[in-house]
Parts: sequence; structure tokens; C-alpha cells
Amino acid sequence: SGRVTSGAGCRTNPAACPPSPPLAAMSRRVRFSGDAVGGCDRKVKKELSNASTSTAAAAAAAEGASNNEPDENCSSVLDDGTPDGTIHWLSMSFRDKSLETELRRRSWSDAYLLHQLAIVLMGAHHIAAVAHDSSLTPISLIWAPLCVFQLLSRHTIHVHLADQARAHELGSRILTLLIVVGTSLQRLALAVPGLHPQVAKDTALARSGEFALLFIMLHLSHVGLAYRLVLHACVTLSLATSGWGGDSRGWTQLGQPFDTLYVVVANVVGAAIGHCAEVILRRAFFARHVERRRADVVIERLEREKQRAQYDYELLAHEIRRSTVTFSGYASSAGAYSAGSTDAPRLH
Repeated sequence: SGRVTSGAGCRTNPAACPPSPPLAAMSRRVRFSGDAVGGCDRKVKKELSNASTSTAAAAAAAEGASNNEPDENCSSVLDDGTPDGTIHWLSMSFRDKSLETELRRRSWSDAYLLHQLAIVLMGAHHIAAVAHDSSLTPISLIWAPLCVFQLLSRHTIHVHLADQARAHELGSRILTLLIVVGTSLQRLALAVPGLHPQVAKDTALARSGEFALLFIMLHLSHVGLAYRLVLHACVTLSLATSGWGGDSRGWTQLGQPFDTLYVVVANVVGAAIGHCAEVILRRAFFARHVERRRADVVIERLEREKQRAQYDYELLAHEIRRSTVTFSGYASSAGAYSAGSTDAPRLH
């Protein structure tokens, strides 16, 4: 009287078959690793989708899978593995490319207001500088239009480009191009006698602060290392290469080497502050990413347990029904036998 009906019998009489185990919930491969959440070292669970050839095999597979469940202190990690949260010290990027792409995709939309506010402040400063000192007009005519173009291009990409990772890359290229154009034009203005003014000490300090703010913004926006190196080189070469001899003039009234000192300090301070801020942001992002993965794994495990409990309930109900039918059959057979014995003629 086998406990599990064969596949042919199930096809002819589905009501007599036990319920199939919840294979859909267990067909996804899961491995348990101590690297991400600590303490467990389990092998990859076997794929169960091929166990649906018969209910007997499916039930055996389900029973075997239940024996391979992790301990309560274990956490499961999906097939793609635990992401590598290591941050490269120079490039300031995750070694895991998928994690880096996800970070840049999220930061593009999250840093939108910060980026736009920084550009607005830089543009407003150039406009206010002209109102305060008209001799600064050549510098403002270089940078103010570039700030407006950056605002418009950043907004256009943010609104019309759905791929956030691609938008981040395109926005980084446009920003780098605009800074290269601006610093190149300012260097050309320094080469033309009488075109570029020699700014005062306080104005030079404010200009240096703008570049420091720019480098901080690059780190907070997770702009790639190549773009940051290009911008550092452009800012340094445009303002620190004039006024070293002959009739050439520096960009401040202090002259060299103070002109170079202003630029170098702006580069170093901006890069240092931006580097520290980016490390904090990246570590916080990775912690949130791991927590989301843990939550997803717990939800998936609970869903499997729910389906397995439903399967156990249906299997128990099937066994009760089968036992009831069997008992009814025995009772009918016993009644028929008893009636046959009563009706039989007695021997004298």
C-alpha cells in the first residue's frame, strides 16, 4: 500500500495523489558563506527544478532540501556572491564593478540638488565680483556662461536620460570639458597683456575657494579618477605657470610663488576634504547595500518556509483523507463479510 502514488496513477486519479512540494521556492540556488555575515560555511544547494519528473522524486527532493537548511545564525547570499566592499585607495572606487555602477547610478540623482547649488554659488560669485570690481569682467565673462551651460546640461540629462549610470558618465564628461575650456581660456587671457587683471589677495583667496569647492563636489558626486586628474592638471597649469619671469604677469598682485601656492593649496584642501567625505559616503552605501541583501534573503527564506508549511499541511490533509478512505474500505469489507456469515446456512 505505498505511501506515494506513482506518476501514472496520479495522472489517472489526481485526487489520490499527494501535493507536490514547493519547488518554485527552492529552485533558486543559494549558497551560504561566512565572508559576508559571519560564522557559516555551507555548500551550494542542489538545483531542484529537475525533481518535478515525479511526485515521489519531488517529495524526496523537498525532504532533502529541508535537511540542508542553514542554522539560525547563518545568512544566505545569492549566486552572484557577496559584493567586494574594498575601496581602492587611489581611484576611490569599489573593486566590485557592479557595486560601483549601482553607487554612481544612485549618486547621480541623489547629488542633483547639491551639484546644482554649488554651480549656482559659483556663478553668483562671478556676477557679484563684477559688480564689486569691474576689472574682473574678463574672468567673469569666461566662467559665468560656463556655469549657466553646466546648470542647463545637468538638468537636461537628469530629466531626459533614464539610464542613471550612463547619465553619470555623460555628466562627468561634460563637467570635465567645461572646466578644461574655462581654465584654457583663462590661461590665454593671462598671456594677453592687459586682458587678465591681477586680482587682490582676498579675491584670490575666494577664487581658490571655488576650486576647492569644485574638487569636493567631484568626490561627493563620485566622479572617476581620470576626470579628477585632468581637472587638477588643468587648474594647476592654467594659473600656476604664469608670472615666473620676464614680462609675464601672475594672476594675483602677490606674484610668484604665491600664485602657485594659492592653486596648490586649493587642490590639496579640496581633494583631502572630498576624499574623506567620499570614503564616509561609500562605506555608508555599502552598509546599506549589505542590509538590503540580508533583508531580501530573509524574505526569500520566509517565503520558502511559508510554501513548505503549506505543502506539509496539504500533505497531512492528503494522508488523513487517504487513511479515512482506507478505513472506510476496511469497514465496508468487514460489514460485507459479517453479513455473508449471517446469511450462510447453518450445519446440523
